[in-house]
Amino acid sequence: MDFVEAIAQALRREYGQSPAAVKVVVRLTRANPRAVRNWFAANNGPSGENLVVLLRHSEEVLETVLFLAGRHDLITARKLAGAREKLREMLEMIDDLQGG
Repeated sequence: MDFVEAIAQALRREYGQSPAAVKVVVRLTRANPRAVRNWFAANNGPSGENLVVLLRHSEEVLETVLFLAGRHDLITARKLAGAREKLREMLEMIDDLQGG
């Protein structure tokens, strides 16, 4: 899969495909609405500057870029960190329910 298509798919997974999704990404990146529509349609990809903004706000775009870069180790590390955090939250909830 090429970069443009991969980023378009990541944007659609993260934000959906509605006009409101485009508006959200326009607000985040301050990019031209037409450019953002082209990202969603896989006609063009974001510039480096806009990609960095998307990485800051989108887990899907971040994971996609790591995948394209062949950094599967970092994807695994992120997932493990997320699982640990969820487990910690669940343990706190159990403690709260037990009154402890």
